[in-house]
Amino acid sequence: MQAKLLQRLGADILLAGILFLITLLSYSQALFRIPLVYGIDGPYYLIQVDSILRTWGMRYPDPPFSFYFFSLLTLIFKDVTFSVKLGTALLCSTTVFPAYFLIKKMTNSRTASATGSLFASLSPGLISMSGEFLKNAIGIPFLLSFIYFSYRILTGDHGLESRVFFVLSFFLTGLTHILDTGVALLFLLTEVIIASLSRNRNPGFLRFSLLFLAGIFGLGTILYLSSKGYTIDIGKGIVFVEQFIKSLEFHPFFDVEDRIGVRSLSYLLVALGFVLTHTNNKKGHWENSVLLFASSITLLCLSFPMLPPQWAMRFNLVVFVPGFVIAGNALSLFERTAWQMVVSVVLLGFVFFFQSLPTFVRIGPRLNPLQYQDLSAMSRFIPSGSAVVSPRFEWRYWIEYLFDSRMVGGPLPYLLKTNREIYLISDSKTPPPTLRATLLYSGRTLGLYLVLA
Repeated sequence: MQAKLLQRLGADILLAGILFLITLLSYSQALFRIPLVYGIDGPYYLIQVDSILRTWGMRYPDPPFSFYFFSLLTLIFKDVTFSVKLGTALLCSTTVFPAYFLIKKMTNSRTASATGSLFASLSPGLISMSGEFLKNAIGIPFLLSFIYFSYRILTGDHGLESRVFFVLSFFLTGLTHILDTGVALLFLLTEVIIASLSRNRNPGFLRFSLLFLAGIFGLGTILYLSSKGYTIDIGKGIVFVEQFIKSLEFHPFFDVEDRIGVRSLSYLLVALGFVLTHTNNKKGHWENSVLLFASSITLLCLSFPMLPPQWAMRFNLVVFVPGFVIAGNALSLFERTAWQMVVSVVLLGFVFFFQSLPTFVRIGPRLNPLQYQDLSAMSRFIPSGSAVVSPRFEWRYWIEYLFDSRMVGGPLPYLLKTNREIYLISDSKTPPPTLRATLLYSGRTLGLYLVLA
């Protein structure tokens, strides 16, 4: 019996490993397509890694895991851009493992497990984050691991290993990104509420979870009140609550635009999640029904129509987290493996060709290689700490990284009152200054002027 269990586990690890390699190849193909870091915040990671390698500390207070992870890879590979891209691709692909084994434990179906893991790891939300919000993406495998171990404890696995990895997964999530941490807490809170109201409640799970939640909220409060460093992100939760209350006052229901249908798909999954909750409960799969109900409520909260727009965009990127739990379990509605495979192919084909592939193509840097070459060449003309005017706001971190200077904004006459000299970067859409301006550099796409007060 034990030999068969080990054989089945080995087969699951092999299948998950194959899916991991497929996912890693997909992310690598997209992220290494252009030899620059992607997104507005891409160079921010270069700044942080450079600071860590020079001083062992970050320039800006932030949850530290991703930056030190990238720094370790940079020490190994001696190339910070390569290391940031590789680290992002590796950890995005790692989501396959907790997603696969969670669905496997819930359904005992390899088809459902493979479907759920690919639904998560190749979701358009995770792909978008890999090209823009790297911390958010890197925290996802830890978040999924937290959900997996919470489910193991819910099913009665109260061993030391499950509890240790449950706590470790949460803290790694917290050390990576605040939104991922919030989703983890939302999942656990919902599970605790549903489990406490159920006739089949698990006292061990409730005791452990309530003690854990009390400890986390107590520790978070102490850290936030005593430190304004890395824990400053906790304050974003307070800001969100304030803005959400205001949005309820000023936004009518369903007023937020749903351009790519993310919210519509989410509502379909929510409805499916409630159906699966009912069917699992009828079959006596109490633990599955708890996690499915928690996933449905979490998905509903993340896609709520009256969220403030600036938050709704970020929340829409992580709807795949509860969504993959529902999608993977949906195959349990089909008892025959052949039907499961057909539905799996149709579902994954739709998601990949109509959502994932376009998102892979869309992600990229906010400047092209020629603009980067011109900016790099300008660095020898701009002293450290200078005031720089850029034609594009999204270049602000490139300005800081390449020139060790600050980007300033506003009308040029006003800026000249506050700075003795301004270095102005001009492109084809920005006319060169006419007063007291000296051309320092003229490149293939950009020019640099020194403007004196």
